[in-house]
Amino acid sequence: MRKGFIAAALALAIALPALGGDMVERINDDGFGNPNNIGIVHMEVHEGRLYAGTWNPTDGCLVYVSEDGERWEPVNAAGFGDVGNQAVVRMRSVGEYLYVGTWNNRTGGQLWRARQPDAFPDWEQITGDGFGNPANLTLCSIRPFGDWLYVGLFNPSQGEEVWRSHDGTRGSFVKSFDEGLGITGATDASVLYVWKDHLYLGTESAQPPYPGCDVWRTAGPDESGEETWTRVGEAGFGDTKSFNAFRMIEFRGRLYVGTWGFGASSLTTHLSPKGTTVWRTSGEGEGPFTDWEQVNEDGFGNVGYDSTLAMEVVGDTLYVGGFGDHGFLFATEDGTTWREITADGFLETSEFGIHALGELNGDLYIGIQNWTKPAELWGLRGTQ
Repeated sequence: MRKGFIAAALALAIALPALGGDMVERINDDGFGNPNNIGIVHMEVHEGRLYAGTWNPTDGCLVYVSEDGERWEPVNAAGFGDVGNQAVVRMRSVGEYLYVGTWNNRTGGQLWRARQPDAFPDWEQITGDGFGNPANLTLCSIRPFGDWLYVGLFNPSQGEEVWRSHDGTRGSFVKSFDEGLGITGATDASVLYVWKDHLYLGTESAQPPYPGCDVWRTAGPDESGEETWTRVGEAGFGDTKSFNAFRMIEFRGRLYVGTWGFGASSLTTHLSPKGTTVWRTSGEGEGPFTDWEQVNEDGFGNVGYDSTLAMEVVGDTLYVGGFGDHGFLFATEDGTTWREITADGFLETSEFGIHALGELNGDLYIGIQNWTKPAELWGLRGTQ
């Protein structure tokens, strides 16, 4: 392991009491020592270490690793050698490999993998140029399911796609579906999640006629290789202003889904504002499920909290983080009663909000996205 890089702001770490008795600690506020890292977009545990992927439009994205959540080291060349790879949008631990999906609006998103790295391992590029289509700008979701590895793509001009592979190697992927499953305006396979013997997909509809987000599921391909996706939720959960089912997680035996509601954004200026919503289901019915239940007020009572970007379970608590006119972090122990996590300095000057949550050794780590200044990493202690 290289010893040369230690997060410079470690010496400045400040523990602050938060509502509910948790301790919020600033771990670094200098983009892991690189001011061009303006966001921490995703975090993933792989073989006992926590990895963080950044948004860096200047140098190209970077991946950092930590064994304790305090000391961080880079493990890849910036942008994997391509400055067009501006962001690590998704990481997934699959067997002995860590897979990384990038955002590249120049030549299309890329998929990379490496075994647990010590320092600058030999990363292997699995796909480039958006699986052969530069219009696939982002590899935004990665999930193993059964005998397959699935990857979901963001394609704003032609519709979202999902691909799958038996072994995750170069040249092995086949298309599960394309063109947004036939839904006009569907653009993004935002999240893939395994729950109750099915693979679930949450989608975004960021193009006209803005039909609202969707939740789909599949049992995988049959013996002939044919695969069926079934819609299990009403479009937009009944309101097309909820246009992105961006996060999914299991909590207390139910599936939870967090949405974007960009009603007042430039994307959907014809709609009135709508805050983020969180929904849950026990999976009753064959599709759509009959027991979907909204478990928060729109925007947690603030219409400006319009988008959930991260969900994480630590111990008996579900955490939901996101952005809007201000970053936010909420927690619940029962799935319906929410408390906001606040502390002096926490999220007060963020220009975007929370983009990533990760758990290591019972502590919650919080990645904050900015636009004109370095990313921040915070930790929430006392979560168990």
